[in-house]
Amino acid sequence: MLLFLPIIIRKYSTFNLSKLENIFNFILLSGIFVLVFTLSSRAIFFCLLVETALFIIINLKRKRIVLRILSALVCSTAIVAILFCFDVGDVRYSVYRETGFTSIFQNNPSFSEPVPSHPLSEDEERASAQIGRSDTMRKSLARLSIERVKENLWFGTGDIFYAYSVSGQDYQVAPHNFILATLNCYGLVGLIIIAALMIVTLIQTGLLKFRGLRDFLTYKSTYIVTLLLFLGLSLLQATAYDVLLMPLLFVVTAIYAKSENYNI
Repeated sequence: MLLFLPIIIRKYSTFNLSKLENIFNFILLSGIFVLVFTLSSRAIFFCLLVETALFIIINLKRKRIVLRILSALVCSTAIVAILFCFDVGDVRYSVYRETGFTSIFQNNPSFSEPVPSHPLSEDEERASAQIGRSDTMRKSLARLSIERVKENLWFGTGDIFYAYSVSGQDYQVAPHNFILATLNCYGLVGLIIIAALMIVTLIQTGLLKFRGLRDFLTYKSTYIVTLLLFLGLSLLQATAYDVLLMPLLFVVTAIYAKSENYNI
């Protein structure tokens, strides 16, 4: 979802879109916001906020684009608020988990531990417990992954799933880190190959060529922001990066470059 935002934003910057196309882009952009707001993933949620804020800053002089982004954001927030008020599905749990409302505490001088500023609801307790488990799990999986990397640094062991116990139940979980997962599965040689594929793709699409500040701010900055956030997110959410999300990144890169009339 985050990968397609620059394409949608770029579409908004053209003046030859029909009314139907504008409506479709608005629904698509609002839908992306709603989905991310209800995914219960803190990393994706904050990446989306940063990405949206940077897109607005980049396009400050193009008020039409900024207004459309803000209107989609307001619309999606209103939809999530309605779902939250009516307690639809796990929306409340997702909002609590993503925004970290459960971590808002007030200090009590008579206790060494922080005390919740209000009684926690069931959804808040679930979200708070899940946040704690998730953070602990990531640290443990990273340590396990690094130990496996040491066994065969160059070509990897091919083993990226590790036994992890949660509430008495055993799971096979991959490290939530693309670099560690790649080193485990393919080794340093595989990581270099994947990095080379990405660099070659960027070179072939012309997105690494500097053609002046205006060209950078008008065309390339939106994509580069998404690319950097995507790579940052890969250090926290590595699921299927090598078999799904990385190939998708190459496809999105080609689509974005073609929309800017670069030679591929």
